[in-house]
Amino acid sequence: PDGLELQEVYIDALRAEARAPSEGRSSGHVHSSAISGTFQRLAWHLEERGHSAEAVEVQRSALRLVKQRFGPKHRDTLQAAIALGGTLRSSGQLEEAESLHRWAYRGMADSLGANHRDTLTTANNLGLVLEARNRHGEAEQLYRMAFEGLRKALGSEAPAALSSAFNLASTLTARSLHGGGATVVRGNGETVAAEAERMHRLALRGREKSLGAQSPLALESRDALAQLLVAFGGAPRAKEAEALQRSSLLSRAGGTGAGAGAVAPAADRATVQARSTLAQALRLQGKTAEAVEHFRIAYTLCVETPALGGPDGPNTFAAATNYASALQDVGRNSEAGALFRDAARGLHRTLGEEHANTRGAFSLYERFKKETGSK
Repeated sequence: PDGLELQEVYIDALRAEARAPSEGRSSGHVHSSAISGTFQRLAWHLEERGHSAEAVEVQRSALRLVKQRFGPKHRDTLQAAIALGGTLRSSGQLEEAESLHRWAYRGMADSLGANHRDTLTTANNLGLVLEARNRHGEAEQLYRMAFEGLRKALGSEAPAALSSAFNLASTLTARSLHGGGATVVRGNGETVAAEAERMHRLALRGREKSLGAQSPLALESRDALAQLLVAFGGAPRAKEAEALQRSSLLSRAGGTGAGAGAVAPAADRATVQARSTLAQALRLQGKTAEAVEHFRIAYTLCVETPALGGPDGPNTFAAATNYASALQDVGRNSEAGALFRDAARGLHRTLGEEHANTRGAFSLYERFKKETGSK
């Protein structure tokens, strides 16, 4: 049998074990990790194959089993709650995910202490759920506590500390963008946006040093810093943002280049966002022709990739609006008008009339018609 057939055999064996789990005995002792390990391995393989609903049910079974056998405060019970909560967060089931992460955080703090690395990591995970629920103030407090604690316990360049630094920077960026905090000066004399930039740079330096400049987490940090520079730095910071995103796209393309004529990397959300941020940085510098081509690539990738929404996805309509604005910059108004119109109508259809993205798209379309005298 080939490798794929062997993997399926392995998954079927895990399914059989999960249906009738063993006692998890080793040397006469019961081990909760031996019981839950089968479930977690099965869930991981299922998620890798896109079977997220089955993965959630497997993790629910693991949590019920470990909780029943070892109690709600046992460390492996709490770890099973964290695993389930993480999968639920990824699938958008945020209320239940928050409940599970809070249970795990309280349990870890009670049994291990507030400053234990596992407690701090659990605080960071809870922050991710709260950030996803747009509760950035609460998320910021948890990320800050996690970063300071993990930095003291493990060192400022430890991967867990750097993850908390990145998450803190991301939620500070969100607060600046959506909460009007970009120019608010904190007690330390920094604006919220300035602290976000400082933390993103710290995370980027640490990830490049410890994991390598081409590592996925280093690319994540490079992308986030570039997005922040475009959002708050304007034209003076656009050149650095351009360099960051060219480097990021070059790494993703395996060194074949990030120019408009280069072969596009495999389409995923991060790559499309990097391409769009590069286009925005170019536009801020007046490099409009090249910006148009990068916006076109981002839009085309969204249209042609079902995982990104396909031709009728909200991401595609947002990319269409960006592309339309760039086309207007170079006087291609007929194409721009059609894209503005289709994006506004598409977002109205998919997100509803009151959604902020829909209102923004219609506002841009109306402004385009006013500026060009179109009907």
